[in-house]
Amino acid sequence: MQDISFPLQRLGLDGNADERDVRRAYARELKQIDQENDPTGFQVLREAYEAALSWARRSGAQAPAPGRAAATPPKLDFSMPRVPVQLARVAEPAAGQADTARENRLSSATANHTAHTVVDNNPQADAAAVFGDFEKHADSLVQLGDAHSELVWQKELQRCLDDQRLFNITARELFEHQVAALLVDGWKPGHEALLVAAGKIFDWMDDPRRLMSLGYAGAILNRAVEERIVFDGQSETVREKQRNVIARLRDADLPDHRELLKTMSTVERLTERFPTWIPIVTSTDNIQRWRELFNQIPEEQRSRAFQLPKEPAPAKKSFSFTWRVWGVLFAVMTMARIIATVMETPKPAPLSESPRLYFSQTAQQYSLPPLQVTPTNIGDRIKSKIRFSVPPDLKDNPAVEYEIRLYQDGTLLGLHKVKPSGLPGFDEAVANAIRLSAPFPPDTPRTFVLASRPR
Repeated sequence: MQDISFPLQRLGLDGNADERDVRRAYARELKQIDQENDPTGFQVLREAYEAALSWARRSGAQAPAPGRAAATPPKLDFSMPRVPVQLARVAEPAAGQADTARENRLSSATANHTAHTVVDNNPQADAAAVFGDFEKHADSLVQLGDAHSELVWQKELQRCLDDQRLFNITARELFEHQVAALLVDGWKPGHEALLVAAGKIFDWMDDPRRLMSLGYAGAILNRAVEERIVFDGQSETVREKQRNVIARLRDADLPDHRELLKTMSTVERLTERFPTWIPIVTSTDNIQRWRELFNQIPEEQRSRAFQLPKEPAPAKKSFSFTWRVWGVLFAVMTMARIIATVMETPKPAPLSESPRLYFSQTAQQYSLPPLQVTPTNIGDRIKSKIRFSVPPDLKDNPAVEYEIRLYQDGTLLGLHKVKPSGLPGFDEAVANAIRLSAPFPPDTPRTFVLASRPR
């Protein structure tokens, strides 16, 4: 009578199981084990799987002819305590000797109850194969219009992780790294939902250490997650406006002049504040096209598009007669004080000339190539567009520094404030002047730091 009770019982099978039944049972039981926190349980399950699979192969190869009794397979004794298995990679035997060599190793390990070596598949090839299937399904989702559903991406990722080829921990990690690299490579339709789904499936949101273990792609995604947290921390009104602009940038239809004047300031602020997250969730190619169209609008209209909105006037309130009298008296006294102050205080100096701009020495840390244009030329181009009245009581002359990143054709890619001057109005005026000065000459460095002082 056959005696392979432990491996079959561990897999929930009977004596009629074949190779397919063994593999399915192993896949089912493997889902119930945490391989990282329960290595012993995984080890025992793997032993049972190897023994049952070997038995099923021998049973299939030695199937009795009609009318002949089946030979009794060797009795396997699993009564001894388990010995920890040390996983290692061994050379594959010749094609004709593969089954014989494998059975000999299993028989030797079972008879001596010693540590044995398990032959692994190629995790790189398995991960690449599953990722190839994932990309094909992703293209189908885009064609069907389901790529914007976070739930659909979660099901697709979970389907890949349930694939038997990813039961190897190394293969799963390689697949995770390929998904991260796909997101970092640039936005494609549906990636905004894929980023959220992958963050939940792979625990990127709750465990940043998983991201940092993925190398460069993980570091980029970690920075994008941090920027997303900052985005969510804004007011609901600002967040909703920016969310609509981000969604609009995914549309291939180009905007008209009216839409550009209305939304371009929001586009520039998004690329300035979230330089890593934006390229993952929307199209940077569309951003560049919008900028090219915006630069074709007359400069006067472009300047008004970046002006700060005026604060709404306070609502009028009704007052009783007594309060009106007191209000009039207070207004008269205030006007008298203002007139006296004006007569005693010298007239404020007229608007100072456009602030002198210069390149900060901190730009040296970026290892910039030699400038083909002088800083004065770029400074003159920006100075003429700065609109700021220097306060007459300004004691110091603080500088604001902006890191400017350009596309290859000189259009603005990103604007990041490295050091504020302490004068928000002046900082915003310099930022608007930089935006209005784009595009820069094509031979301008792709990344440099620009500093400006009020005087």
